[in-house]
Parts: sequence; C-alpha cells; structure tokens
Amino acid sequence: MTSFHGKNSFPFIVSQKAPDHKHSISQNNDKTEDNYKLKTKLESSSSQTNNKIPDIEIPNLLLPIPSLLLQEISKPRLENSSYTKLFTTMEYHDVILKVKDTDFKAHKAVLFSASGFFREKLEQTRSLSQYQITKLLLPNWFILDPFKIVMKFMYTFNLDKELINIKFAKDILAIADFLQMQDLCDIIIIKYIIPQLSKEEVLGLLKQSFSREKESTPGWDYLFESCLIYAGQQSNFLVRNMRSECLSLPLPCMIKLIDSSMKYINNIEHISLVVKLLTDLRYASCVFELTNKVTELFLSGYVDYPIDIRKLDVVRSLTPAQLTKLEENMTMEYPLIDEKAPFFNDTVRENATPPVKPQYSINQMDLCGKTIQIINQKELIARTNKPFCFKITDIFRPKNVMSPVFINESHKWSVLVSTSIDGMISLFLCDRGLYKKTSNSTSLLFTTVVFEIEIDDKSIKDSLRVNNQPGYTAGFYSFPNGQFHIVGERNFCKISSLKSIDNVNINLYIKELNIHSGLLHYLCENFNTLINKNPEKFVDIGGFNLKYLLSHDFLPVSDEREAAGALWRYSANKPQDMINILVCEIRYQYLTTNDLLTIARDHAGIRSSTYFKYIFRNEFQRRVENKGLNEKPRKKYENKTKENCPKEYGDEIVNWILESNHHQGYEERINELKKRLEEQKNETNRTKAEMHAKKIEINQEWEKLSKQINCVSQPYQPPEARPQENEIFFTPDKNCVIS
Repeated sequence: MTSFHGKNSFPFIVSQKAPDHKHSISQNNDKTEDNYKLKTKLESSSSQTNNKIPDIEIPNLLLPIPSLLLQEISKPRLENSSYTKLFTTMEYHDVILKVKDTDFKAHKAVLFSASGFFREKLEQTRSLSQYQITKLLLPNWFILDPFKIVMKFMYTFNLDKELINIKFAKDILAIADFLQMQDLCDIIIIKYIIPQLSKEEVLGLLKQSFSREKESTPGWDYLFESCLIYAGQQSNFLVRNMRSECLSLPLPCMIKLIDSSMKYINNIEHISLVVKLLTDLRYASCVFELTNKVTELFLSGYVDYPIDIRKLDVVRSLTPAQLTKLEENMTMEYPLIDEKAPFFNDTVRENATPPVKPQYSINQMDLCGKTIQIINQKELIARTNKPFCFKITDIFRPKNVMSPVFINESHKWSVLVSTSIDGMISLFLCDRGLYKKTSNSTSLLFTTVVFEIEIDDKSIKDSLRVNNQPGYTAGFYSFPNGQFHIVGERNFCKISSLKSIDNVNINLYIKELNIHSGLLHYLCENFNTLINKNPEKFVDIGGFNLKYLLSHDFLPVSDEREAAGALWRYSANKPQDMINILVCEIRYQYLTTNDLLTIARDHAGIRSSTYFKYIFRNEFQRRVENKGLNEKPRKKYENKTKENCPKEYGDEIVNWILESNHHQGYEERINELKKRLEEQKNETNRTKAEMHAKKIEINQEWEKLSKQINCVSQPYQPPEARPQENEIFFTPDKNCVIS
C-alpha cells in the first residue's frame, strides 16, 4: 500500500484503483489559459470576525492571482468621510506639493500615513514649527492628471468611479511606485493594467517591471509574469513589427521573453525570427553555435556536479502498450527489463571529480564595454521550482514503482524508483507525454528539462554517496516528444543507508527550458538545409545537441544515410566518449550494407567505439540470418525498403572488417594520403625555390639602392675657384694669362 501527494494531485492511500482526479487536475491547469475570468471569493482568516471579503471579477487575467496579493487588493477600505471632506475643501492644510508650476495643498497626517516617500520627507522637516506650512518639490516628470488621482486615493482609498485607460494607468503606477504606495500599485496593476494589456504597451511594461527585480513585490512580480506570458503569446507580432523595442530590453529580460515565446510558436518563420533576436545581439554567429552556448549555459548551473548526458543512464523507453496499462493518478508497480548501463557511462561513474571550470564564464556577455550576466545563477537549477512529492512504503522489497503523473507547464512526468535484489535503489525520470497543446500554436518536437530527484532522508547525504556527490541525482536532458524516454541514475544508493525504509519520501524538482527546446525544434525542422548552407559551422552544434537531433523519429531525412553522414562529418577528430554517445542514435537497420561497411571500414573514430562494435556485430548477424526489422523507421523516410546481405557472410568477415588494417579501403586511403603528402612536399619545395629566387633578386636590388644612397651621402666638395681676370696661373707646359 503506497501513499503519495503532489502539487497537481490530492493526497490519498492506494489499496485499490484510485478515484479519477483528472477533472480536478485539469481545473487547476485551466487557470493558466488565456483570457479567462477569475472570480474569487475569500473569507477572512481572522478568528475574531466572520466578515467576508466581497466578490471581485477581473477579466482577461493570464495567471491566477497569488492568494496574499488577492487578499490585499480585495480587503475593504472604509472611506473616511472626514478625509473626503478635507480633500474637497483642503481646509487647515499644512503642506504644499509643487508639481511643475502647480501647487497642491495637502495635509501631513494624510501624506504620512499613505506614502513611504512623504513619510521620509516629513520626518526630515519635523524640527520646523507646526504652524509653518511645509513646501515639497516633486519631480518634473510627474504628470498633473495622474497625480490628482493619486492624491484622491490618499484621501478616499477609492478608484472605482474613475475611468482609467492603460496609458493613464501606467502614469499612475509610475507615480505611486515613486511615492512608495504599494497598495495603490497593486490595485492599478490588477484592476487596470493587466485587463487592458495590448501589443503596443506590453514591452514597455515588461521592461518597467523587470527593472524592479531587485526590489520586487508580489504585485510587480505578478505584472512581470503576466507581461511575459502575454508577450510570448503575441511574439509573432512583436518580432515582426517591434523588433527594435525587443532588442532594447535588458539581455536577461529578453532571454525570458524568448523562452516564453517558444511556448506559442505558430510556424517555422515565427521561430526563426525569435531565434534571430539572439544572433542580432551577437551572442552567437550562427544557430549551431547559439544552441551549443545555450546548452553550456544551463549545464553551468551545477558547478560541482556533472549533469550532461554522459552522466545519465538511458533505459528502454515506454511502449504504447505499457502506457495504456499505467494509471496516471495512482502509484503502480512497473516491470522494467534488466539492462546494463551504456558503455560510455562506465568511465564517468569511476571518476567522481567535479568538471573543470572554464576559464571564462559562459553566463556573461560583453555589451558596450560592460559585462552583463545573462541569467541569474539561481534560475539555472531545477530546485528553484516547488517539488512534486510522493511516498513509497516497503522499499526494502525488490520492485519497480511508477509514481503518479505530475504536470509541469505543458508536460506530464513520473518518477520510476527501482529497488534491486542486491539492495540498490535506482531513480529515473519518465516522460509521460504532452499535457495540453496551446491553442493556435505548434507543439515543439523536444522538451528540454533540468531536473533533480531527491530521496528526502537526512542520513543519505552522510553515508551513501561516493566521494563528493550530492544527496540527489540531477540531469539535463532533451526529451523527443512522443517517444517516452526514461533517464536517471542506476544504483543511486543502498537501501541500508536510509534512516527509515517504511516510508520514503521522493521529491522531484523539474524545470522546462523552452528556449533550448525551441532551438532544437528549429534545427530539426531545417536539418539538411542548415547543414548544407553552413557545413563549416556545423561542428559548432555540440555533441549533446546532435545526439538529441539524431534520436528523434521526425528528423527530416529522406534515408538514414543522411543522418549517418551528419555523424560522419561531426565526429571527425572528436574524443572517443563523445563518439560513443552519438553512434547509438543511428538506425543501422535502415542503412544499406554498402554504407554500413563503409562506416566500419573507413571511419577510425567510429570503428574504435566499443558500442559501435557491439551494434555492428548484432546488425551484421541479423542480416546474415535474414531476420526481420525490429527497429522503428524515422517518420519522413522516402523509401523504407531494406537491403539484406547474402547468407555466405559470417563472423570471420565481421572480425576482418573491424580488426584488419590491410583491406582495400585502408590501402586506398593510405595511398591517397601519401599522394597528398607528396604533392604538398613538392608544392613546399617549389614555394621555397621561388622564395629563394625572390630573395636573391631583392638582395641585388638592395645592393644597387645602397650604392645610389652612398653616392648621395658623400660629403660636399666645392669646385675649384675660377681664375680671375688678368690672373696668371701655371700649367705643366706653359704660362697662361687671362685678359
């Protein structure tokens, strides 16, 4: 008998089939739909009174109002007739507020009780005589008409009779925020701004509410989240018609806007314009590099604990038949086929040291000479969200337990807890499919998450994990939608390390990363086009992202040779652990025998993979024995026929292909490389000869120039003086007289 409780379910104990709670679950999630009317009736929690808060009806809310915020704006504010009269007459005023060229009379007692700003200013003037009228100068950006509404609220606590449009409400909100009137801010946000949100105003409000992040309040947080959802819904309009306004948002705010927009993608052109927002900021030069940077960004959230795919165990996916037998609202035992961990996980588990920190921070970007943090470090981890919880009893008994379905945003999840005969506990996250498709939007092909699965037991952190591993398992993984993958960690801990084995609480923290899901969706939809357009940039995609793309049934390739070609192109000169991850995603049963043998013969990195050798032997043996296909084809193959090998091929040929380095392909490749080296050598010698001849020519030219320079640089010698008239000078043969 197993009891559980979760965020989207009701606590109960399962001894037989549980009652159907689907209706209750859907009601909770329907609150997040667009343009619904929220009608809430709250009763006072005070035990001294039974007064009820009046019903309020607010149209077009995008999110349920938090209970504390709803209670604050709904509580009755009794109008003081004396204050109302004072507001009308302004008798006995003792303060004058100057806004631009206009003076407003007021009363210190009212200002002091209504505004934190005025309270601080009036405290500074307390030393003045009580009979002296105080004058306060207010900022020039205050607008008169909105300020009059703020003044009226200070005296009457009532705005019900005012007709306030959204632009007017924005001005009131700015003034109320400056004057530190949080109750007025909350009322303006809930009753006047959110019901009137428009495409033209949402980006300005998003920027304004984001600027309050460091001094956030429930009202401002609610405004930011509502604007984020609305901007995501209208992103197709915003990225086309207000692109400059989008780019003017602070970078962390724009990252959140893009993440929200990915939930409401209409078509491939829409998603390409959203992706281009980041490339326009020069965060990356192309979509391949952009996707890899976003991946590294979220992997950096866990500094001392690796969470990438190399650390995770991927087990056999759920089949449609198994899904039909699993109830969504109750804990069930689920038979899991015993499988060995993938080969590429062995070395990761042996080495428990934390990953090496990069020399630069991937979570920073230089803009206009300033270093800006892209995402708050706390938002990179799953633990920021509330956990889903359930309880297991009798965990000491070997069994596999599937938790009820937990709904997070647009997806359904379960936790699989497996206890083995040798007393080890394994924890896995199970994809249970999409919960609900948003109207007028395209479902993304991937759902990327960062998650933590924790056994809530105090002794586990001290006794069970090896070296410096934490008391939870965490991972970053992109689930291909519709394929129901299961990922997690085998042999997470020993049952004997738990303090209590009668009732074990399991917590699941999960966060969907829509921006990464959208980037993978864009790459998958344009797979061949992008690779052929930028073949030299393709290597920037990152091995993890290529693994996710190759795993999807809807990868748009006409045959498996195109997928294998992408693997061939990317894996050149890549480390062996990365190749091990990628080779298992190719569907070798749909490769021709010629292509299969070519890969095994000519790609040194792939043929060295232990996992590829295992797959190749099984696949070749299947072809030799003419067995049928047992692997799903991709959905977009043009031709799903399959070539079979003749029966005379056997294990000897398989061993020869994998282990011999003297087959024809190898010799041809060696001869080709030798020929290239010889050509390069001849070209180098030819270049050296040309450079030597050029050097001699330059030296000769230099000598000629040096002689000319020497002639010019000799000291000046004046010519001999010309003989004067009638002067006698002698020559070797005779005397001459110049007359």
